[in-house]
Amino acid sequence: MPRVPRTHQAPHSASSRERPARHSAGNQERQARHPAGTRERRARHPGGTRERRHLAGFDQQRKVVIVSLLAGLLCGATPPTKAIGKVPAPAWLLPGDRDKPVGEGELAFGWHGTATIEVRSAKATLLIDPFYTRYSALYLVSNPVISDPAILDKYARRPDAIFVNHSHFDHFLDAPALARKYQVPVYLPEDAVGIARAENVPEGLIRVLKGGEQVTIGDMTVDVVAARHPAVITQLLVGGEMRQHPKLPLWYNDYRTEQAMDFVIGHGGLSIAHIDAPDSLDGPIAGGKADVVLASIALWYRRPQIFDRIRKALAPKVLVPMHIDDFTLPLEAPMVVNVAAHVEHAIPEIERDLPGTAIVPFSGFFQEFRIAGPPPK
Repeated sequence: MPRVPRTHQAPHSASSRERPARHSAGNQERQARHPAGTRERRARHPGGTRERRHLAGFDQQRKVVIVSLLAGLLCGATPPTKAIGKVPAPAWLLPGDRDKPVGEGELAFGWHGTATIEVRSAKATLLIDPFYTRYSALYLVSNPVISDPAILDKYARRPDAIFVNHSHFDHFLDAPALARKYQVPVYLPEDAVGIARAENVPEGLIRVLKGGEQVTIGDMTVDVVAARHPAVITQLLVGGEMRQHPKLPLWYNDYRTEQAMDFVIGHGGLSIAHIDAPDSLDGPIAGGKADVVLASIALWYRRPQIFDRIRKALAPKVLVPMHIDDFTLPLEAPMVVNVAAHVEHAIPEIERDLPGTAIVPFSGFFQEFRIAGPPPK
């Protein structure tokens, strides 16, 4: 029997609430013992964190916006469409609702954690990098990973097609099960084909991507751009060639890859790009324009010039960060920002390399935005 991912308990117990009361007396006693030391440290570093943020380009108004939005990220709240940084969110980018149909001429996109994105039009739905079955870090290092049908029943809806950027488990784990369940095609890089076959995806549903294709799904087109997975430290565990005939069940580090594919979705003059490997971008792609770019920014500080590459490739009006959450926590838990994302510190870098681009974050799982009408050119 496959082991179901454990449910994580709430991180704050009654004992944690008592902790400040227990330690307040100790704090007062330490301050009384060393008042001069405290004043001396403040004199040496009067600005502290505030000064460092100011030097990084954060004024007081922007700090308030950033802190409030990041608090929403941590708590799973859903604020209205707001931008972080200098450029406001455009009027044509509105809150969406996954439970309501998309209007004619509109395009909606929702975030389901990590790099899982659902794109909807009036006539079709695409699902990119489906990853709903999450496991704790302890489980991952001691057990194989298996797609959980109950979790898919709860969170995943029928798409018209599935697209996979690359074959790491946090982008691909649930794709074969969903393709089988809904009998829909799955478009994937060549090194992911072996797992799809091992998972008994019908051969007629496996569509191998090379890069350079344009795929039509309903009233949407998908331009496929060949890429390479970023050469980040995690590739020491999950880089390299995928076995062509893997034996199930697989562990997380059996899902290896070097290949990747980026996707630019078009619909009636609107465009959304799902860019998981911006490191590979080298000049304009898909016409060199996108209304919205969804960009994986995990470990951005180890990936030189990725925001400048996005600007040169697509000149987006809006950038939406993704792959910023701790994916070892279940989807029913409040979203927690992954410490490796460093979202707040990425903002001045994005603003420098993408001037004029609004930075609009998702505030929680299954939040959706919609593009209402054609954005101004």
